[in-house]
Amino acid sequence: MKKLYIIYSLILSIIISQEFNEGPYGNQYFDIAGPFYVIDLNNENAVLGDVNQDFSLNINDIIMMIGVILDSIDLNENEYIADLNEDNVIDILDITLLLERILYPDSFIPENCWDFETEWNGNDNYVFIHYDPSNNNAINMWDDACPGNICPSGSDRLTLLEKSGMNVHYFFISKSENSQQDIELIQQDFNRLLEDNMSPELQEHWKKHLHFVPTQSTELSNWLSDRLNGAYAFSIDRFQRIKQAGYLGNPAGFTGFYMNFLAHEITYHDYEWNVLNEDPSTYDEIT
Repeated sequence: MKKLYIIYSLILSIIISQEFNEGPYGNQYFDIAGPFYVIDLNNENAVLGDVNQDFSLNINDIIMMIGVILDSIDLNENEYIADLNEDNVIDILDITLLLERILYPDSFIPENCWDFETEWNGNDNYVFIHYDPSNNNAINMWDDACPGNICPSGSDRLTLLEKSGMNVHYFFISKSENSQQDIELIQQDFNRLLEDNMSPELQEHWKKHLHFVPTQSTELSNWLSDRLNGAYAFSIDRFQRIKQAGYLGNPAGFTGFYMNFLAHEITYHDYEWNVLNEDPSTYDEIT
């Protein structure tokens, strides 16, 4: 029996008024979320030139590389990080390439980054979870997820993954001065939750869909920095649209602020996608 499909003219007119265009990553997507890349701690590739491994290319790396060339610094098994041209020799040519990376950071994508343009597939949603010490909602969301920074097996963070579909990527970013430490701690906790509660297959899946960004949100060299300013979360849906996160508190008394409620955002994103992409032959249209 065919489904009964009732179309409200107002809703239909709003949908029709939003024209599709190709966008940079595929056909039939709204061209709203622009290109970006972020450092991802779950990407184990070392950044060539980041000799001191502080997730930043700067003069300190040049000084260390000079020490390597003069044999005053020994990188041991990490010596390949200083060999930018990969010719098995660390010399002035590598310093020249490092200077180029420092002066023109937009000319290359670091090896340990997650790149939206490369990864976009039209099937996934992307949620950015932001710790902002000046935003009470952000503080409550991170504290409620893990009271006292001790996350039990039934924590809100685990619930987030259990409620989420398989087509979502979560990015964790901090605005605090200790952003790298914040993100390393939450990465460690998620790793423990995955190991204690999920099968090897699910662990492998989530390690590819959880992204831990050690860069302070104000220092991101792309549009994400402005979009995260003052926000506790936002998402990019399958239409490539940037979407504001809704209220994450318990509606029964308006208490708490729960990270796992972000999974509801993805449920709605997928609903919107399915409404516009389901086979129209399965419906009777009543006007």
